[in-house]
Amino acid sequence: MNSAGLLVLGLFSGLVSAASQDELLPPDVAFVIEIEAIDNQTLGARWVIAEGYFLYRDKISFSTSTPGYRLGEVQFPPGKIKDDPYFGRTETYRHQISVSIPVHREPGAAPTLTLVARSQGCADLGVCYPPQTRDIPITLPTALDHSGPSNT
Repeated sequence: MNSAGLLVLGLFSGLVSAASQDELLPPDVAFVIEIEAIDNQTLGARWVIAEGYFLYRDKISFSTSTPGYRLGEVQFPPGKIKDDPYFGRTETYRHQISVSIPVHREPGAAPTLTLVARSQGCADLGVCYPPQTRDIPITLPTALDHSGPSNT
């Protein structure tokens, strides 16, 4: 079942009262993402997750279609296993999650790439948000640039 179906199912099965719907945070507030260039070959991604909300590990991914760039394999920290009524046993994150994303840049590629970050999470109230996609432009330092990380 897709996420929109889960939201509808939750609303009609009585999992969420009308009052609690008004208390839900917008997804960009419940799941705040921060991206920074750690160096010219690594991006750091951090989600700050509001109290009472969680992200699904297997719904987090990164990509780019910027010419001259490809991403390496992201290593995720261990999460907490949850027996989810819709997805079964699945790994989740609360409060925050930080990962490093290896970046391979071909010679001559532009200094700025667009990172596409995808995620999906839920509120403890029983509502799952549709998958979220955020396009985040970020400039990597050159190999000779020692000025520090670039925040976006």
